[in-house]
Amino acid sequence: MDILKRFKRAFRAITRDELKTAQRFDGARFNPSDAGTWAHVDNLSYDAANDSATRARIRARARYVVVNNAYASGAAQAIANSCVGTRPRLQLSAQELPAEVLSMIEGDFMEWLDAVDLPAKLRAARFARFVDGETFLILFDNQDLKTSSGVRLDVQAIDAERVAGTVFDAPNEVDGITLNPYGYPVSYRILDQHPGALNGLKLFGEATLYDASRVLHWFDKRFPEQHRGTSELAPALELFALIDRYSKAVVQASETAADVALIFKTDAVDDPGAYSIQPPQGGDSPFCQIPWARGMTITAPEGWDAKQVTAEQPSASYSMLVNEVLAQIGSALGVPKLLMKNSAENYNYSSARVDLQQFQIKTRLDRRSLVSTVLNPLFRAWLEEYSAIVGRSFNVRSEWYFDGFFHVDPLKEANASAARLNSLLSTLSDEWGARGLDWEQQLTELAREKAFISDLEKKYNIKLQPI
Repeated sequence: MDILKRFKRAFRAITRDELKTAQRFDGARFNPSDAGTWAHVDNLSYDAANDSATRARIRARARYVVVNNAYASGAAQAIANSCVGTRPRLQLSAQELPAEVLSMIEGDFMEWLDAVDLPAKLRAARFARFVDGETFLILFDNQDLKTSSGVRLDVQAIDAERVAGTVFDAPNEVDGITLNPYGYPVSYRILDQHPGALNGLKLFGEATLYDASRVLHWFDKRFPEQHRGTSELAPALELFALIDRYSKAVVQASETAADVALIFKTDAVDDPGAYSIQPPQGGDSPFCQIPWARGMTITAPEGWDAKQVTAEQPSASYSMLVNEVLAQIGSALGVPKLLMKNSAENYNYSSARVDLQQFQIKTRLDRRSLVSTVLNPLFRAWLEEYSAIVGRSFNVRSEWYFDGFFHVDPLKEANASAARLNSLLSTLSDEWGARGLDWEQQLTELAREKAFISDLEKKYNIKLQPI
């Protein structure tokens, strides 16, 4: 009988409240002390939470911070310049096409790239993606563009707020972007004028509908059903404001301590003669200001005491707080403190190398996103027009190379590169590409230089230092 009772108790039905308590996570509990922390939590979709009004407010604040905060401006420039560099370089490959044809296409495309000043537009686009959270580039025909290939394709970067929906968006629309059932863009509604332009809007905010093939939308997609970007500065906006407030407070305290500021006081409040210090221009005597010249000495009347105003100077804690806040900001932005401060102070070789390697990983991911979202679609559009002009289609594979990263110790990096090649763990394409160079062009140049040196040695019967 006892065994049966114990069996029933072990497998008795668990009430609903007991089940909730047993399975509850600490982060899901309704703790009164944490009510303020979770007061603004909601279950909205990312697009609903990141609606046009929210994006506009964050975007405006992020732009203000970048314009007025040196750390934010430096981080934005570092990210944009590192991602794009001087310019991306195209290398084509195709089994059925000779190298001369591929070189001709590459040369014509790079000429077009310089003609439309694409590197500057890409840096501006990356800067805008960092500040605004997204950037849009429109492909259009520029009849005034002059290139030897005859291609008239051009690209224009526009501000994110120009892509806007109507008051009543359809279920398949997200603030100006029409989506197919699988979430891919079909068209973009772009305002003909900037909503904040000084010359005013056209009547009722007139807009043009662009096919998705003519618009490149570049943003950091972090959620599966996210269709508009949010400023990358969003997690750090209040931290930048904290640095500004604290810096101004420290400077104010230092200035107050450096100035000669005195307070005259007396306990003889009932003695009319106590107010023998006359205020300038007949002000109220108990709370008046007296001009004080540099190097000036005065005497106080009977019954008055002078006390200098002192201000605490948090100079010791200032650098500690700024360093900690910059570390938090850098963590949110993917920028090491070394670049946030633009200084290697207190860094050694190993720590600087580790920090820069993490930033290089972020830069490589940015470049991969740039290639897939912007450069490849842009090259396909260019190649389509180019093929129509020359009357021949080209089935080519494109690879993009960017500026290489500077190594802290170039000799160690060169030895490592040679070791990888000798052990067959790398290729010339990989090694030259890591430096942002085309391996075929570099080998051709090396062969030309070696032949030139050989001719000089034969001509003058000398031995030059081999390359």
